[in-house]
Amino acid sequence: MPTSVNAPYLAIGVALAVVAFVVLRRLSRYGMRPADYPPGPPTLPIIGNLHQMPMKDLHLKFAKWGKQYGPVFSLKLGADMNIIVLNKDQPVKDLLDKQSSIYSVRMDSLIREYGDGLMITNRDNDDIWRRQRKAYHLLLNGNVANKYLPYQYFETTQLLQDILQRPDDVSLHLKRYTTSLGSTIAYAWRTTSIDQPAVKTMYHWIERWSAIGTQTMVTEWWKFLRPIYRIMPTWLSAGKKEMFELLDIEKRLWMSQLVKAKENIDRGNKKPCFAVDMLLNNKQGDAKDAMTDLQTAFNAGHAWAGASDTTLNTLLAFVKAMILYPDVQAKAQEEIDRVIGSERMPDWHDRDSLPYVRSCVKESLRWLPTALTGVPHSVSRDDTYMGFKIPERAVIFFNTWAINNDPSRVLNPRRFLPERHLDDSTTSYESASLPDCSKRDHFTFGAGRRICPGIHIADRSLFVAISRLLWGFKIEQGMDAEGRPIPLNADVMGPGFVAEPEKYASHFVPRTPETENKIKSEWAKAAVLLDKDGNYSDVFYDVFGRAYL
Repeated sequence: MPTSVNAPYLAIGVALAVVAFVVLRRLSRYGMRPADYPPGPPTLPIIGNLHQMPMKDLHLKFAKWGKQYGPVFSLKLGADMNIIVLNKDQPVKDLLDKQSSIYSVRMDSLIREYGDGLMITNRDNDDIWRRQRKAYHLLLNGNVANKYLPYQYFETTQLLQDILQRPDDVSLHLKRYTTSLGSTIAYAWRTTSIDQPAVKTMYHWIERWSAIGTQTMVTEWWKFLRPIYRIMPTWLSAGKKEMFELLDIEKRLWMSQLVKAKENIDRGNKKPCFAVDMLLNNKQGDAKDAMTDLQTAFNAGHAWAGASDTTLNTLLAFVKAMILYPDVQAKAQEEIDRVIGSERMPDWHDRDSLPYVRSCVKESLRWLPTALTGVPHSVSRDDTYMGFKIPERAVIFFNTWAINNDPSRVLNPRRFLPERHLDDSTTSYESASLPDCSKRDHFTFGAGRRICPGIHIADRSLFVAISRLLWGFKIEQGMDAEGRPIPLNADVMGPGFVAEPEKYASHFVPRTPETENKIKSEWAKAAVLLDKDGNYSDVFYDVFGRAYL
């Protein structure tokens, strides 16, 4: 009798035990790497590989794991985020280039959703993104890019003059130079000082945006939290509040600049710029490619921000290399003296006759890439590569640092050696399009349909600046107050996906009295083409256009 009474309780107990076993078994697999994924470091239940992710130098950790687990490996962050890392050039070519139709989407991210939605770098490859991208291709391609050379020549003339006056503040001069190039190409107004209100706002936005990822990290790892996050009041979430504040800053900044571009059109201003060209194209071009004012404003604004930041980082890498490798600097200057002399400054049209200087540009981009792990791609559907599954919406990192410094494609990669590029006269875009990826000079501008849309402008900005810095100055290591050299590290980079070299001290010395006098006289001739506010006068483009185009 007692047995029959206890039977129901026993059955319930067994059922609960089975349920508990199933739940625990499922939990034990939650966050673990499936067997058909690419290999990678061991995962733990729930958290996957979160405990192994470094807080800095992600590119170095990825490179180390690549040596251990192969050229394509995978990570699990939390339960829902799958990461695939490409550490070699061939997988980048096979997936991001050859299968760009499915590898051009962006990772599913709350930052993208709440941050702006119109940032071309982060936007998914939908119809709006295709319009944004087409505007870049149409208005900033290799054939069109030359019309911005007058801006690049003018700004480098001021850059050299600024260095003459303050030879120990070169990082600030370079920042003004790249920021002014961005503002002139985007809007046709100059950055005369990085303390200008619009410029300060832009860099304030960049700094805050770079730091926001950590505030929304948990919801990126566990997707089931996202519906809760979306309905959560802003006052309960510092990250959500920050994203809306940044969106407001962006809208006000970019739209205020678009209003000025419209005023330029109304005044019949002849100076070219990306914003004006987009506005005119919206009116006169194919209606299906037209963008709204907000979309146009964001496209121009992010062109300015992107050009200012990434070009600066590459120039800082170049200056560091010239300090660390004085033999390279001497060879480049010997070539300039032999081909150009001191009677004029080098320009873009000297690129073919200055192969060593051209190679210094390529090597600067390879040696310290600003996008260390690339801007992450994603994949729109399940795929298979090298026998492994790449799941739909996996985050795809291509480790730019590891590929640029792969000893199987670059001999002695951590040495700055322009000679490795001497036989390569391709532009960055031409090199990225080569069928044989082992011949590509570097992967710093990205890959596939997501390759940097400002690549043609960047090539010109870098060559003009680097050739003229070498023409005008001897670049030396900075000294402390006691006259001792201030140490600098060749490899250390700052935080973030788009990183700058670790800060260092430099000192620039005019190479000859002739070049010093030439810089002064060229600046005197250029300065008269500015109006009272330091912007380009109405005659500027006609004068510089006749002189250089």
